[in-house]
Amino acid sequence: MPKYIPLTSDFGFKRIFTSPDHPHILINFIETVIPDLSIESVELLDTTQVQPSFDDRISIFDVYCRLSDGSFVIVEMQRIKQDFYIDRTLLYASNVILKQSQKGNWNYELPPIYVISVLNFRLTRNDRVLSHTVTLRSNANPSENFYDKLKFIYLQLP
Repeated sequence: MPKYIPLTSDFGFKRIFTSPDHPHILINFIETVIPDLSIESVELLDTTQVQPSFDDRISIFDVYCRLSDGSFVIVEMQRIKQDFYIDRTLLYASNVILKQSQKGNWNYELPPIYVISVLNFRLTRNDRVLSHTVTLRSNANPSENFYDKLKFIYLQLP
């Protein structure tokens, strides 16, 4: 009898997307979700993010990687609806931003950061949209990105 790993389980998700023997699976997934990326290679990074202060909470990502262009991608599989899940993804992106700061002479240039969330629920009860892509926009010109180096993608697959 064949055995199957549920892709929506933590074990299954990490087993499929973080296999060093099959990086093309993660690359193909990211390029499918963010079609304007062309990824040559991916470097898997430590998914446990220790905070600067002992009293701060540790963040553990499902998938955390650096792309060949220097940008960072966090991929999260969330099976159970969680209050303030969007806040959690903002915290995760902030962790990555904070890790980029350097002591001494630095020009503050940051690499792009993408957070992809695969959700087994809807963000709100009446939301029937499959995918939300969230970027920073200015109210002066809402049709254009104000800052294009931070992107959140929420895939609702209940």
